Amino acid sequence: MNVAVQVEWQPQIPWAIVFRDAGIGVLLIGMDGQVLNANPAIADFLGYDQDEIVSRRLADLTHPGDRAEDARQMGRLSAGKIDTYRREKRYLRKDGRARWGRVTVSLGRDPDGGSFFIGMIEDIDRRRRAEHRLRTMLDSLPAMAAEIDSDGRYVDVNRAYEETFGIDRDKILGRHIREVVGVEGYKHIETHILAALAGKPVTYEAALDLGLKGNRVMRVTYVPHRTEAGDPEGFYVFSMDVTDRVRAEQAQERAAARAEEHARTLDAVVAAVAADISMLDRDGRYLFASERSAEAAGRGNATELVGERFDAVGLPAPIVDTIEKTLSEAIRVAAPVSADCAVATADGSRHYEYTMVPVRNTHGAVGAAVVTARDRTRRKQAENQIKASLAEKETLLKEVHHRVKNNMQVIIGLLNLQSRSIVYPEVRRSYEELSNRVRSLGLVHQMLCEGDSLARIDMADYIRRLSSHLIRLYATGDAPSVSFNLSSVGLDMDRAVPLGLVFNEILTNALTHAFPPDAGIKDGRLAISLDRSGGRALLKVADNGVGVSPDIDPATSASLGLKLTQLLAGQVDGEVAFAPGEEKASRPGCTVIISWPDTGSR
Repeated sequence: MNVAVQVEWQPQIPWAIVFRDAGIGVLLIGMDGQVLNANPAIADFLGYDQDEIVSRRLADLTHPGDRAEDARQMGRLSAGKIDTYRREKRYLRKDGRARWGRVTVSLGRDPDGGSFFIGMIEDIDRRRRAEHRLRTMLDSLPAMAAEIDSDGRYVDVNRAYEETFGIDRDKILGRHIREVVGVEGYKHIETHILAALAGKPVTYEAALDLGLKGNRVMRVTYVPHRTEAGDPEGFYVFSMDVTDRVRAEQAQERAAARAEEHARTLDAVVAAVAADISMLDRDGRYLFASERSAEAAGRGNATELVGERFDAVGLPAPIVDTIEKTLSEAIRVAAPVSADCAVATADGSRHYEYTMVPVRNTHGAVGAAVVTARDRTRRKQAENQIKASLAEKETLLKEVHHRVKNNMQVIIGLLNLQSRSIVYPEVRRSYEELSNRVRSLGLVHQMLCEGDSLARIDMADYIRRLSSHLIRLYATGDAPSVSFNLSSVGLDMDRAVPLGLVFNEILTNALTHAFPPDAGIKDGRLAISLDRSGGRALLKVADNGVGVSPDIDPATSASLGLKLTQLLAGQVDGEVAFAPGEEKASRPGCTVIISWPDTGSR
């Protein structure tokens, strides 16, 4: 049986040119599973030349895990039990890599009455891999996430949900919320669940019994999801333990999880949209049109469009303008051209993407173009929703940092007021040191709410700002000169807080002990540097003061400040080392080196 497509520039056989130039892959497969013909799109999809695919078996191009299902479905198709089937499967490229495709298979007949399979393959590899990444990301989040159907039963949960309730996902899915949270717990949240099932967004805090974790206060958000008709069909659950108050960056993680959820939905919508396919000659007349193209033009069947100009079939003006421009450009550059257009409708606007792929005739000249049109309205709407959601969450996170900073400012003010009534210098100094520690914490939140990033701060900027405050606080008439040599090192909040406290202790110690008034030091110097070396970040504070007394071992000292530096540095796998000052100096001086693993964030 010979089903090879012989293409010449003849308007009476545009289907052959469509086979050759279609934007989706097409395979013609014999009843024995042997590939009879393949178009360029599928050859590009699989990384083969067309000639290399022909005569191979379909099984050779299919991932081993999908071969059995292929054989089963094709058997049903050849037996007449079904007219067509669609499935998502993995193909094997020439380089051995797997690639996801969405295939639609039906039976065809050749002129001799023989049968063969026709496979239409759409590339969905990017979407499937995005879904896998999203599942991995959701399972790595500390926040609980779940999907509830219209009956109040679980459709899906993430790993945090399993671990919180101590129940495997398989034992949660299909169960009612009441069965998982308990009858008493359900009574407290039933009104919220009913509101969400009615299509209303809900956010609340409630005490729930979480088994081994005991009663915990959870902040819960229900986000309704709807059918295409707008009817509610369940809701998404996002829940976090706020008993000890969630740290600010977890709010950003929730926002990222929601954004990825929208992105997964967006990829699924885009992958499911079928394209309208047609062919226009150089004069804009239809040589071929799919049924979907005919429907868009208000015609009963595709043959009514053949021979007519695209601008005379009743298409909206924006679409006519887009087709005219892209067709002209594709013919001029002899290469594929794409363009978007928006069409105003009674219920808003719709967005379309048009792609023109030039088709050469037997003389090598561009004589026509294959047109593919896709409705991108849902994707545009989803993108706008994601942007709005991210903007809202960023505003919320900045407000959280701002409020934390303000609360710490209140604490500092209270400490300063209290210290004024203290007559004992040692006690007053303890209050000042405590105030400075709180200030170092507040500075982290201040920089997070003022900066461009809500996740990281620039340690160099932090050092300059905290140093400026401490120097003003402890400076005397013979204050040392201070020099900075700081490289940009980015820190997330988990590392910025302990390292900021360590730097506060070291610099305070240098300013208060390295240059005592009775030493008469007139040329005191402090050198502060920040750099990277050997996979670690290095922060040095060096002075040319009186040095550390030989009776004091910084590693075992009973001083609260020195104990804090060792303890806090250990929280980030860091180290604090003490060394003498400059060689050949008139005074011993002291150099403190704080180091921690460098993650490369800037």
